[in-house]
Amino acid sequence: MQGLLSSSFLSQAGICGVGVPIVVAAGDDLWASNDTDAAKTVGTDPTKAKEITTANVRGVVRVKFTIAANSPPGSDIKYGKIYKNGSPVGTERSIAADGAATEFSEDIAIDNGSVLQVYVYAAGIGNNIILSNFRLYIDSKMDYTNTLE
Repeated sequence: MQGLLSSSFLSQAGICGVGVPIVVAAGDDLWASNDTDAAKTVGTDPTKAKEITTANVRGVVRVKFTIAANSPPGSDIKYGKIYKNGSPVGTERSIAADGAATEFSEDIAIDNGSVLQVYVYAAGIGNNIILSNFRLYIDSKMDYTNTLE
């Protein structure tokens, strides 16, 4: 049975904490998001800018986020990285010091109750960075008939 799991069911099962863990696969269907812009003044230490908590799901999700520079020309390179439960798991992504908004995407394994975060930082101190469109995507057309535990 393809497409058994609707986005509304996933929303109830995965975000609200109702039901049993469901195994998900990365795809192109938006499942959860934290889209408001987060403008941060950052230094060389990674700083948490956004997070999304999952519940009652496990498997792999596609994580996308957009970073942009909000500093004058001549400032430092900006970085973003995906963390899970406070530990780095993603690839370090970077944009030029005065770079335009750039979207990055990576598939990340999650467990029941994982907290996915994006941390941002720069090559120097006092840099401004904007993080937006932190989103999780799944394959909602996957055959979910045998994934309930």
